[in-house]
Amino acid sequence: MLDVNKAAPPSIDEVVAASRVVGMSYGKFVAAGLPVPEGILKRPQRRQRRSVDPDLFDKLYWEGYTDAAIAQQLGVAPSSITKYRVRCGLRPNRRPRG
Repeated sequence: MLDVNKAAPPSIDEVVAASRVVGMSYGKFVAAGLPVPEGILKRPQRRQRRSVDPDLFDKLYWEGYTDAAIAQQLGVAPSSITKYRVRCGLRPNRRPRG
């Protein structure tokens, strides 16, 4: 912890050490107008959300593609295709067996 009775301001290393104790994040440094020490990392940007293209989904679904194959074509997760298909009230396409 920082010694509050010191006359000199704390060093960057002391601020970093104290921030880990009290949970001071990148955003709190910026909001307080303080310089951000090297030990504090900025949160990575979130990936852009991709949505299911209804026209392409319909085309692939009615051609008999599985959820996984449609997901690969659209560049989204298979669970996104499954949820979209269920919302549309459609049954899953199955691979032919045997």
